[in-house]
Amino acid sequence: MPEELSRTVGLALGAPGKRMGDETVTYFADPETTSPKIPAVSGATGTPPFISGYEIHGEIARGGMGLVLEAWDAVLDREVAIKVLLPGSDSTTAAERFVREAKLTARLPHPGIPPVHALGTLADGSPYLAMKLIRGQTLANHLVSPDRPSLPRLVQIFEQIAQAVGFAHTQGIIHRDLKPLNVMVGAFGEVQVMDWGLAKELQIADCELPKEASADQTPPGEMTQTGAIVGTAAYISPEQARGEAVDARTDVFALGAILFEILTGERPWGSGSKAELVGRAQQALLDPSYQRLCASAADAELLALAKRALAPRAEERFATGQKVAEAVAAYRSGVEDRLRQAETDRAAAEARASEQGKKRRAMQIAGGVIAAVLI
Repeated sequence: MPEELSRTVGLALGAPGKRMGDETVTYFADPETTSPKIPAVSGATGTPPFISGYEIHGEIARGGMGLVLEAWDAVLDREVAIKVLLPGSDSTTAAERFVREAKLTARLPHPGIPPVHALGTLADGSPYLAMKLIRGQTLANHLVSPDRPSLPRLVQIFEQIAQAVGFAHTQGIIHRDLKPLNVMVGAFGEVQVMDWGLAKELQIADCELPKEASADQTPPGEMTQTGAIVGTAAYISPEQARGEAVDARTDVFALGAILFEILTGERPWGSGSKAELVGRAQQALLDPSYQRLCASAADAELLALAKRALAPRAEERFATGQKVAEAVAAYRSGVEDRLRQAETDRAAAEARASEQGKKRRAMQIAGGVIAAVLI
């Protein structure tokens, strides 16, 4: 898939093993660049799959194993995105993983996580799922746009990302592939955390205090079906890169990486090949990133927040996404308090200046009257 397509069309839940280069392909619909009349393709015949209750309008995009269709829900009269497995990826393992991921996402009823509307089976026995069709732009697009949002707006978006991820953590689910490309900013400003295709269920639901018992032990050799390390190399945590146990704090690191990119315009592991990025992550070579943070013009509180989220050791990070959201909310509240205080001080200074001006004018008038009397 061309890079520009992966940035402009997508669905909230990605397909298992869907890799294009360094990135996990994600899907959403951009109203300016996507046409509902693109022919839908399913397999060698080029015919769209028949799905009872839906009118298939066209193919939006495809990843390594999944195909995304734009459709019309004929029962509820609404647009939806439908995800199906591509022919050739219909093994029992792939289908089971597809269904499991859909069910995990369906367990996350949060305004910042696109809902799953339906899960069903095609005539050939392969699964499909229908989800909310989102129109807007990814955070990745916004960060490189000439009309890039202001830093306060980006920090607000980041807080909403952390809230959605934090909710997933309370349900015992970690995302494992957080990055700007997987965050959608809708046409009305709503923020959605997308692509839960690598989501993992922890052993216990309460992740408030991560313990070894609540971690997911990912075997060192575990790969996606296309041979990539689980996660995206530019944003993975050191423990994720090393194939060690992961928990909510792994997502916290990725949140820190997103904030790092917002503040510096770069990624914490720098640039280079996938192997180079993974190597730096495995060794937790973060000093250059900390230096880039310090060189940015952001407030000290925001820099400290980002640095804590990016701590090389999981126990030094925030415990969950909700803790990150709370820290960001406290920072934003402090900024608002300072702005209000500055406005109050400005108004008071203007009032004092106005009063002093009135006194000076009164004295000038009084002096003029006295002078006239003396003359």
